[in-house]
Amino acid sequence: MRPIVEGVLSVARSHFRTKRLGSQTVFTPRPALDTGEPNVTAPPKPQPDDRWDVVPIGQIVLVLGSAAPPDRVQLGLITGEPTGSTVPLVVEAWKSPSQVRDTIHGVTPMARLEWVGLEHSEIQAQLKALRATVDAIPIDVIKLWQAQNGQPARLETLMAAAPTLEEQVATGITLMRRGLLVWKRDGSRWIPKPFESLNDQALITRHLELITQVGAQVTHTKDGRTGTLTGRGGWLQVEVRWDSGTVELVKDGLVRGGE
Repeated sequence: MRPIVEGVLSVARSHFRTKRLGSQTVFTPRPALDTGEPNVTAPPKPQPDDRWDVVPIGQIVLVLGSAAPPDRVQLGLITGEPTGSTVPLVVEAWKSPSQVRDTIHGVTPMARLEWVGLEHSEIQAQLKALRATVDAIPIDVIKLWQAQNGQPARLETLMAAAPTLEEQVATGITLMRRGLLVWKRDGSRWIPKPFESLNDQALITRHLELITQVGAQVTHTKDGRTGTLTGRGGWLQVEVRWDSGTVELVKDGLVRGGE
């Protein structure tokens, strides 16, 4: 029960003053204004050095072990207030109920406060189900790289550009797994690499040409199926709506323009 109560209060911090009393957090309602309206204070904006200190309970985060490669990124759920260098955090495949803050590599816009009171294994099951959902969403890292036009951005900003919460989480996962092929990281900033420094420049150029041809007819080079491009894609893949009605991600090299 306590994690649920603290989670609710953490979301409503703008209505309360907080202070520490021993090991407890004390919440005091802010007095009403003279107008009778609630005295609401905007929550503090996270700064580069303390951005993980203000992650609300119930928030979905991107987690990576200290020695793990970026493609091993996992989803996690914040389940309590941080203490020192650790934070209560349930991760997809980790046994410990708390982790050091440095394992958090991004804070997604998605919150699942209703999961906080579940058992550890139940939270993990929910995280794995969410992971299966977002892994099925195509995210085009190259298209996102091009859209930034060389301008650095935080991972949270890049995620927020996606239209739905699931796509925002998928963007974070995909950037962690594939992003360093066309981006470099400088602390919390993601900086697009110059085109001339990239490998496979010809393949990237063709991919960018394909994804701009929304509605263009294409043919599968192996089985002869025909369909149209949707404008979406993955890593050197385009999404095709085949004439049969199915939608599929196909490697760029397996489609050619209609005759």
